[in-house]
Amino acid sequence: MASLAGVDDWSKYTSAPVPGNAEHLLNAASGVIRTYVEWSISREIIVDARIDAPGGTLLMLPTLLLVDVAAIAVDAVAVTDFDWSEAGMVERAVGWPRGFRRLTVSYTHGYETVPDEVKSYTVAVASAAAASVAGKVQESIGDWSATYATVERVFGSMGKTILNRYRRFAA
Repeated sequence: MASLAGVDDWSKYTSAPVPGNAEHLLNAASGVIRTYVEWSISREIIVDARIDAPGGTLLMLPTLLLVDVAAIAVDAVAVTDFDWSEAGMVERAVGWPRGFRRLTVSYTHGYETVPDEVKSYTVAVASAAAASVAGKVQESIGDWSATYATVERVFGSMGKTILNRYRRFAA
């Protein structure tokens, strides 16, 4: 899966110099962000995902921006009597069965172009991690001590307000 921001985005969102490991840092920041929001954000085509059947009439796909549902099968039998919303909900009037791995779903979701605020945040997290002393998390000499940034540490300390509107489940 592609990074939420590319090396070419670095200079658009920060004046910090582009480090040699910028691509790695952007990939790491993207992973931390995707873990937090619980979906990919960027455009992704999912083919034949095995999904647990919830029972009831409503199925929630793991997305906040559903673009298309190409196919759904229940116990390997194709069904077409469903409707879906951009919010990732798939409704079926006769209901979904209940049970693990009973649904196979092919769908497209995510933003075709990652929103600028998400790109900016990705670069900010990666840039802050790049500014830290490589390989060190914390050091102390006498009464003096310093804690350095890692992608995970920077992400945790920066405000998540921007990302909360992209998060599947609010904190």
